[in-house]
Amino acid sequence: MPQDQSTPPHPAYDESKPSVHLIVATHAAERLALVLDGAARQSEPPATVNVAVDGEDPRIAEHCRRFAAETGCRIHLTQRVSHGVMRLAQTRNNAVRTLRTLGYAKGLLLFIDGDIVLADDCVRMHRSLHRHGHLTIGERVNLTPAQSAALTDDGRLPNEPEIASELVRLRRIHVRTTRNIWLRRVRLARAHKPNIIGAHFALDLATYERVNGFDESFQGYGGEDEDFARRLYAVGTRPLDAVLRTRVYHLHHPTRSTPRPRDNPGSIRFRTRPWTPVCHAGLRTPVAQHPCHVVVS
Repeated sequence: MPQDQSTPPHPAYDESKPSVHLIVATHAAERLALVLDGAARQSEPPATVNVAVDGEDPRIAEHCRRFAAETGCRIHLTQRVSHGVMRLAQTRNNAVRTLRTLGYAKGLLLFIDGDIVLADDCVRMHRSLHRHGHLTIGERVNLTPAQSAALTDDGRLPNEPEIASELVRLRRIHVRTTRNIWLRRVRLARAHKPNIIGAHFALDLATYERVNGFDESFQGYGGEDEDFARRLYAVGTRPLDAVLRTRVYHLHHPTRSTPRPRDNPGSIRFRTRPWTPVCHAGLRTPVAQHPCHVVVS
């Protein structure tokens, strides 16, 4: 495994605050340059950027090298051949396994997907909100095809009036999340509520390890986020609402979901299979996979 642990942190990084490790799980290169541009614009940059790929598109490595050269931020790329079925849970775990192998034993993990662009203060906000043993719940602004094209063409993020309907939706989600946090406090919440979306959430590495990370038996679309949330809550993790305090933008693209989300294979597994707080096939006990190739820039 090639590595160089002598690389200093980004000069703007404040060591007195919790280290933020940005985790980007993806399967394609098409939108990764925009995702990394968002990471490069952060008012307070992450300590590391960790790109984990379910596939072997060579363009991804080039995007990562360019990001490292232009920003000075340390980036870890973990890549392997696809197994022909979606393995998002394993891909996320692969990024964290690489972090642990490189000697990182603590810090805040900020998870996004490979179609998410961070607002310029997203890392700073997550760092300031972080509380040990908490799960920070974010959401996303869904961009229209035209807004996504504008961001692709000239790097322009939409202004507030252009996303007015999305802001209304986020306020509704904030109310629902706040209500579910209250229900959890009085032990009336459903096992996985308040829910998370894998496109935007954060928690400390120790909490992630406590439940053995994501359950890699979830393959195909859906279910892994709900399962991860219920297992975190089962071991006492506290939810923290950041729906209106942190912002990310979702680039429009065709979905891989079925027309009815509950019909996705992972969603069916979530509803029908038994589960334990510490999953059997996870971070420390991975499902067999093709060899991972790791590059540190």
